[in-house]
Amino acid sequence: MSEKKELGLQKTVVSLKEQLARTTLRNLRAQGHTYIELLSHPATSRALLRAKKPCKEDFASKDYTILTSRCKGPKYQAKACCSAFKDFACPYAEIISDETTLCAAEMFCYIQLYGRYPLGIFANMCKEGKEGLDCTNVKATSASSRA
Repeated sequence: MSEKKELGLQKTVVSLKEQLARTTLRNLRAQGHTYIELLSHPATSRALLRAKKPCKEDFASKDYTILTSRCKGPKYQAKACCSAFKDFACPYAEIISDETTLCAAEMFCYIQLYGRYPLGIFANMCKEGKEGLDCTNVKATSASSRA
């Protein structure tokens, strides 16, 4: 299979997964459930998610204005959105990088809820290397402005 066709197939798969996730989230909201409930309910979650520990950080009460005020659609600008995402997420880099907890899932759930962003927008748009985003300079700036 050519690289071009393979890339097109990958985009189609990602698009279908995003559509399914949106539909599932919409149905849950219509039934009065939240995405977090789905992640933590043993009957509906994957074994991998069930095994994860709850997040000690309360992402429900965070101020998402730093993100929602700078990253706006319908034409999301990568520079503005990625900068805003880093300013919001980097202070929590250690806990959201811990794959044994639900912290990353909860954070992205609330980003989606409060910002109504397309699923996967930050993962697809904000890439700095195979280790993820570089929070070295952002952490110091964000931490000092939050204190």
